[in-house]
Amino acid sequence: MEDYLAQLKIAIANVLDAFDAVDPCRILVKIKLHLLAHIPDDVRRFGPSIRFATEIYEAYNAVFRLCSVFSNRLAPSRDISRKFAAMARVKHFLSGGYWWDSSTKQWIQAGNAVQQILLTDPVFQRHLGWVSPSITDPGSIKPFSLQRRPALKWSQTKTSTHWTSGTAPLPESWWRPGRVLTAQSGDEVALNSWVIALDSGGNTVIGRVTELLVAEKSLVTLEQFICGQERHPDFGWPVLRRPNGPEIAQRQVQSFVVLSAAAVQFVISVQHDCREGDCQPTVVQKEFQEREETSRNVSLIKHSNDDRFVINMAGLHNFVKLCRALPRALTDLQPLFPDRVTFHKEAAEQARALRAKGRAKTAERRHAKAAEKKREAELAAAAARQAEEALVTGEEIEQSDEEPNTAVGEPEEGTVVGDVPYVAELEVVVHNTRAREENESRCFIDREIRLYWTYTC
Repeated sequence: MEDYLAQLKIAIANVLDAFDAVDPCRILVKIKLHLLAHIPDDVRRFGPSIRFATEIYEAYNAVFRLCSVFSNRLAPSRDISRKFAAMARVKHFLSGGYWWDSSTKQWIQAGNAVQQILLTDPVFQRHLGWVSPSITDPGSIKPFSLQRRPALKWSQTKTSTHWTSGTAPLPESWWRPGRVLTAQSGDEVALNSWVIALDSGGNTVIGRVTELLVAEKSLVTLEQFICGQERHPDFGWPVLRRPNGPEIAQRQVQSFVVLSAAAVQFVISVQHDCREGDCQPTVVQKEFQEREETSRNVSLIKHSNDDRFVINMAGLHNFVKLCRALPRALTDLQPLFPDRVTFHKEAAEQARALRAKGRAKTAERRHAKAAEKKREAELAAAAARQAEEALVTGEEIEQSDEEPNTAVGEPEEGTVVGDVPYVAELEVVVHNTRAREENESRCFIDREIRLYWTYTC
């Protein structure tokens, strides 16, 4: 438990430091990053975190969406509940559950044929996502067809040149080349795959599959590589290399080993160390699309050597098995930044600078917005003053136009003024309309003046 928690703390620290290296302010606003620091305490109290994980249930939202695909959206909760009830009813029938039959007045259940659907109908199983466990035969090899790869005599195989232990098969015996091997973990191992196997003494062997043979027994030939004691300088992962001269001469390390097919344990991911070999994209070939050659060219990396490789420790497949097979010193997590205190101080300084810069930008935008509002208020006040002056000027003109009419007097009812007969009520309507317009103009002017003084005072 203590070793696990120590590794967990290093992993969490590396994640937080990686976020700090990219954006130091992110850890201040993202709550999920803060919660990571409390996982070791929760694990110590409640056990592995997978037992109290809650985010996994959000994946069930897809089921809810599928249940409301054909809904009219008027009552989605009712439609989803009815769909779930229907699914529960079918599950109850198929699992042998009973229900009350009102016609016969007794409890009944589905017949045997219905209850065997889940066990016998593959279409129904795939529809429900039920994948039956595949039956594997660890240590077995599937050969190529005779049309593709004809059988070979033992003397014609690569394995015969590397046979060193026990009695060798007869030179004239026939062997079929293998296409794929089933490892102890259930992985399918093809030619040129990287595997971890156990020799006759129980020692771990890391190698690349060179040849698979099937006859009265199944054999696999591995090109053996040595796992170095130092990690890769860039990735921090174990490095594989071919055995050198002293190892072959003094320690009797073989470049090729022949093992039983049952000795292969599992597949691992190994990549060529292109950084050490300075591999360049010097090979160009045509790109294929839907098995047809196109006119586009694709640059391929040409490896400068075939001697140095890196074990990919970032892969999830067989990760636990790989960690158990390799030395502990090569699999333990390492801090992303050895001097975390210095790194945190630098990240804190950078975060303070970024936050100060952000506050300055926010204040600048606020002042610019206030200045814009002030300018709009000034323009509105100027427009209000112009409207008031125009209104006063219009009143003076109206008064000057009305003075001759008061001297002469109002026309009599029915008198034609211009082309329109004079009506006394019409003058009253015009007077009321002008008064209402003057009142609305004064209200508008008062509102604009108050707005102006609000933003200027």
